[in-house]
Amino acid sequence: MGKKKSDSETSKPLYAADINFPRTHFFYEYEGERAVDPAVLVENGILLWHEQIHANELDDISPLWAFAEAELEKQGQAPTHSDLEWLRQQIIVNAMAPDSWNKHEPYPYKGLLIAALYLQEARRLCQVGDTSRVWHIIALAYYNLGLNTTKSASHTFATYAANEKVEDSEYKRAIVLQVLKRLEGDTSITNVAQAKRAVIDFIQSYKDKKGNPLLLSELEKLDRLTPKGSKHSDTNGAIDRLESTLNSWAGRNSPYPEMADAFAAFDRRMAPFVSSETTAVVPARTTSESFEFETTDYHTRIFNLLANGDVLSLRLAHNQDQ
Repeated sequence: MGKKKSDSETSKPLYAADINFPRTHFFYEYEGERAVDPAVLVENGILLWHEQIHANELDDISPLWAFAEAELEKQGQAPTHSDLEWLRQQIIVNAMAPDSWNKHEPYPYKGLLIAALYLQEARRLCQVGDTSRVWHIIALAYYNLGLNTTKSASHTFATYAANEKVEDSEYKRAIVLQVLKRLEGDTSITNVAQAKRAVIDFIQSYKDKKGNPLLLSELEKLDRLTPKGSKHSDTNGAIDRLESTLNSWAGRNSPYPEMADAFAAFDRRMAPFVSSETTAVVPARTTSESFEFETTDYHTRIFNLLANGDVLSLRLAHNQDQ
């Protein structure tokens, strides 16, 4: 008789999950080679775009969809190129980003913004029957969508990680700036000291969907990269060192003006008046499109699109029993 498997062995996933790959995949030739309507590729691309917005763990960047739509409506603005390609060039060279973004750093969601522009233009072309131009636009939409395919906000900002220097890396500053952005609406923060404390508390308490301390984990990883011989105390943890670093960044003589400005925005003489009227709650991560994402605990789902319009779906769960 064979050796009986333990509970830990039998509960292992049938296939390993890849957190750096999107959850949803479309297959078009389940029944063999065939032509595919470009409009189908466009609509599936739009779903995949929204899945990335839904999966983002730090920022609600769903307003990018409406931002892209508004930019597409501005016809005849390009001195060279087509209007669409001019917009892409402006984004690539960091000349275009939403007004809400801190202009001191490159916009980390350029791929998603370009994909939103190209997907919406491709949809328009399909609706008017212009199939001669639509194919390269679909290709560029998917390409740029792939540039921002991520399961973790930490991976998004890892692109901007500097080299392995002490605490003052671009990666750490990017994390702090994003946390400050999330704290902007907290009216209980009325001075810089409270803002620094709130940043520390947010980093310590922020968890991903599995309950793991996402930002704290990234901070500790970065802290371990600190070269030996640099100003690094063995007696203090990553949070203690960050707290010391924030004192430098938030001060008047900060080496990073964008950090000082971000903290200074919280330096109010008194907390703003809060109206007793109920404010309408705007759902996060929504656009003019209508998508409902499943909450089932699967790491991959595959849609096989059949020639007759039917769909065969497959979902790979984290547990074999699911």
